[in-house]
Amino acid sequence: MNLQVSDAVLGSLEEVALVHKIHILAMAYIFVAALLAIVSRRGYESGRNKLARRRDLVGFFAFGLSFVAFNVALIAAAAIAG
Repeated sequence: MNLQVSDAVLGSLEEVALVHKIHILAMAYIFVAALLAIVSRRGYESGRNKLARRRDLVGFFAFGLSFVAFNVALIAAAAIAG
């Protein structure tokens, strides 16, 4: 669901809803992913393939796990708050 559709369905709210928080988080992660891709590409182009590959793997797992963890935390907090 994109942000415009959710606004149309939910209406305009004074506070930030869960769907908005998830969209903001996703946009931030897309920006970070782009930065990680640039760093990785520069590492490969400079001839440090092993280091770049290691950064790719560490970044991939840290990035993926933290994204899932933040989304679970947002949903759990919303469920607890009611």
